[in-house]
Amino acid sequence: MTGTITERVAQGAALLDEKLPGWAGRIDIGTLRMRDTCQCVLGQLFAIDPEEDDGYWAGLRDLDIPNRPVRIPESYGFAAADPGDYRALDDEWIRVITERWAAA
Repeated sequence: MTGTITERVAQGAALLDEKLPGWAGRIDIGTLRMRDTCQCVLGQLFAIDPEEDDGYWAGLRDLDIPNRPVRIPESYGFAAADPGDYRALDDEWIRVITERWAAA
């Protein structure tokens, strides 16, 4: 995977800015867990009937991001090929979101 976690999250945030203006205001950072497909950024933004699908998969579909190979969603900071990267993804998304809140 090329790009740092900061660069990847910036790319994902820019995509969300384009497709879903105001998205950061809809995220609960207290429950944000990028490893959890229901509590990750996409999980919170695209939550639908949990018996049908969860928000992560719905978000990839609605944003036209292929889910395979994992490096594609990873390049937007929505996933990690290395499980050890999820904590850093949580921290970076929280930083980006709180920065947007402060700017609003």
